[in-house]
Amino acid sequence: MIPTSKPCIDAKLRETHVLYVDDRFPQEDVGAGYPRGVEILKGLNRIGARISLYALNDSPSQNRSEWLDFGIQTLDFKTSDAFRTFLDEEGQNFDVIWVSRPHVFQAICENLQRLKGKTKILYDAEAIFSEREEQKKRLLGTEEHVRFSAESEFKKEMTLAARADLVVTVSGADAARFREHGCLNTCVLSHCRVPLGVETPSFHDRRDLLFVGNLDFNDSPNVDSVCWFVYTVFPLLKRKLPDLVLHLVGTCASSRIQALASGDVRLHGRLETLTPLYNSSRLFIAPTRYSAGIPLKVIDSASAGLPVVVTDLLRNQLGWVSEKEIWSSPAKSVSFARTILRAYLGSEAWARVRDRALLRIKNDYSPEVFQNNLRDILRS
Repeated sequence: MIPTSKPCIDAKLRETHVLYVDDRFPQEDVGAGYPRGVEILKGLNRIGARISLYALNDSPSQNRSEWLDFGIQTLDFKTSDAFRTFLDEEGQNFDVIWVSRPHVFQAICENLQRLKGKTKILYDAEAIFSEREEQKKRLLGTEEHVRFSAESEFKKEMTLAARADLVVTVSGADAARFREHGCLNTCVLSHCRVPLGVETPSFHDRRDLLFVGNLDFNDSPNVDSVCWFVYTVFPLLKRKLPDLVLHLVGTCASSRIQALASGDVRLHGRLETLTPLYNSSRLFIAPTRYSAGIPLKVIDSASAGLPVVVTDLLRNQLGWVSEKEIWSSPAKSVSFARTILRAYLGSEAWARVRDRALLRIKNDYSPEVFQNNLRDILRS
């Protein structure tokens, strides 16, 4: 369900007409950047922009009525070619064309180039995806293959981004990388979350570990991280905490994840609300070994008052401080297990990390910060 909100009209940006293009209609419970898409569309609506929404890979199962109820026009074309024709004929009538994801931008880039000077082309890269693939290949492939493909794919990604008037990313680190490689007009629009405060169950009223994320695809970062954790880290924890349970929430179609199901690893599937598990779990884990952007699942957990243990990769992406706002460890089984034990058994440190993480959410990801950044993007 996409919640409605009362618009807060910005006089200077009122009636700005935005065409928002993604590969599917954004949903809050899908992950992979789509929840951020929902927040962007809600934020544009608050500003007072007129919004048209198109999904390049639309499917009949995707419900448009919620977006229509939200006051957003959804465009319907029988083929992708018909949409490209529409861009050629009508694209200049939009003030901004906002395109998410590299493969979507690539698909319509030539049409967009013909609109340069008539409308503003915004490429929402979110992150640098070629670097995530490089991390993956370093784990699963050969070093020689990594060196060859990573450099080539990175150059392609930078060349593609340079064809936009403005590039948007979720992190300052990625924005700096784009600028270094010629995309000088790059800005940051991260995630939007409201910290729930500290009025949640205390350390001693909680137990077990929680992971939330899509677990449908065998080769995804989430499935890799959970399988690595269960097979190499969890047995070490069970020696010290024999009653410990790992709760996995999210659609779990992956055969690798289905094989993990047991009394100690519980698959909950997709839940309508996460509040009970956020309030009963003692730690959230994100043992991610390759990824790009900013990990929304970590922000969601921290904003719910549940402290998080992550790999150093995710901590660096967030820019948070280990032992202060989060716990982190290299993606090595013994080190990760020791870090979890320290966080799981230390009540004072647990409370301190929770409170400081909540403050970080308020300062960096509040609706006010998000909305101000969104306004600045449109004004630019």
